[in-house]
Amino acid sequence: MSKPDSVTKAINYLEQRHAEISAAVSHELQPFIDGMYATGAQSKEFRIFRESYLAYQEKYEGKKQLFQSITKMATPPSLLRLPVEKAYLLFVYLGTIESVGNSIVDILVMLLVANGRDFHIECRHTTPRIKHVVSIGELEVERVPLTTKLNFLRDNGISELVKIIDSDLRNAIAHLDFEVKEDAIYFRKKPAEAVVADGLFDLLFALSRVRELLDKLAKDRGIAPEDKKDESKKSSQ
Repeated sequence: MSKPDSVTKAINYLEQRHAEISAAVSHELQPFIDGMYATGAQSKEFRIFRESYLAYQEKYEGKKQLFQSITKMATPPSLLRLPVEKAYLLFVYLGTIESVGNSIVDILVMLLVANGRDFHIECRHTTPRIKHVVSIGELEVERVPLTTKLNFLRDNGISELVKIIDSDLRNAIAHLDFEVKEDAIYFRKKPAEAVVADGLFDLLFALSRVRELLDKLAKDRGIAPEDKKDESKKSSQ
């Protein structure tokens, strides 16, 4: 097969995966998105989502450029050639989950909370020891593990994104739990670059679709970054 044919085949494959993942993520999130459209602007539930979205957006702004760069640099596994390219992908995948992925999971947890799903965590240093989460700040202060948040999403019907965020692969990369044979890296007895590259594209597609849905919801409901400044002014008066 010629090189142009290989590129065309890779592009067609990615376009198909993008469409499939976008549709699946949209289907699972739509009931919760609809819930926020139906919620009154002065309700406790909408305030929870609004404040959480603003906190999430503020954090994401600092990661957006990196996320966009990763998206542009990502290469289909069939086109990877150099060993350094293959090894680099492992840490791109890990970094994407730990930064952008974790932020997306946080706001999805709060979207579910704003839709009446209770998420209880055990507090480390405060009482009561069991707390019902009402803000992203609480997730951060109590350092709620990613696995705990993913389990909450899965238990409430958000299974597609949870399946795409491969915790086993993430842990293997973080702890260098791979086999190395003849200058090749293997995970689950498969070439690691193929597993990671496919997983990275699926992850990027899913995270991008979640962002699109949340940003559209925020825009339609009149949530803007300026709201954060207005809140700060009110609290200082």
